[in-house]
Amino acid sequence: MIERPILHDGVMSTALESSLSRESLAPSLDLPLRLPKCEGVALALDLLGYLPLRKTRMTRAAYDLAGFTRLYEPEALVRQNLRNTVRYYRTLLRLPDPEFRRRAQQTLEVLNADRLARALAKGSGVVLLTVHVGAFEVAASWITQLMGVAVVAPVAGSQSRLLRSIDARARRACGVTVRPVVNGVMNELAEDLRSGAVVPIMIDRRPPRGGCSVRLFERDAIVSSAPLVLGARTQAPILPAITFHMTDAKQVLWFGEEFIVGARARQGESTALIQRLAGWAEQMISAVPEQWHVSPHWSDSPFNMRALVT
Repeated sequence: MIERPILHDGVMSTALESSLSRESLAPSLDLPLRLPKCEGVALALDLLGYLPLRKTRMTRAAYDLAGFTRLYEPEALVRQNLRNTVRYYRTLLRLPDPEFRRRAQQTLEVLNADRLARALAKGSGVVLLTVHVGAFEVAASWITQLMGVAVVAPVAGSQSRLLRSIDARARRACGVTVRPVVNGVMNELAEDLRSGAVVPIMIDRRPPRGGCSVRLFERDAIVSSAPLVLGARTQAPILPAITFHMTDAKQVLWFGEEFIVGARARQGESTALIQRLAGWAEQMISAVPEQWHVSPHWSDSPFNMRALVT
């Protein structure tokens, strides 16, 4: 049996052991989509053009670079990743339905919710350090609509107009405020944090400009410095978090231990902290690699990183 990498953190370890330490990868998506005909046809056409031709190649390249194809059967891993992408967009299309959203929130298993509550109690907002795994929109709806805390997400957007529309519709339904990644967005996000919001930053996404050099999966990579910059500027706690599917119908939301960035961290300290954030990203992705919405960002990748964000 393949021993899947897990996040060693109390109950999280137990939950992942039961779900992820198995010979097969994620279960097949054997449920019918049951979407409105026009949306279903449009989504199918878009995914048919986007996934096999571009995402399959991109996913395999990223898995090769990360070393996952040495641990798992490559074709099975890529196939499960494609199925996971279809599951993701199926979820996004359904989230505007209040009944579906209510069921998704009720079946979401939240681990270490007290960590989020303690971080919010400091009154400086929370920088949620996460990776693009699972359907974070479900977790965001739980935070906004059940906890009553604002979620403000910086979004660079997708190439596909249809997928952008699906994303925007789902985020609106979940109560997520979107900040387009343009000049001045860091000032806006800092104000959001000061007002007590949760700001999720997907550190596995290469930033549109700038970023910091780190080692990720034993390769040189570029990651966003936004969590560190926002944490230092506002003294908001940085809280690692991940969402992932246990089954097609059930997701888990896990929170790690918070840490605070000093307002006057020196260059050496900042570099070490960024590498620490990258280490968290690597660990979280390694827990469920087939659920990773791949966006390769290694410096030696042959792809245009900015153009290939899912």
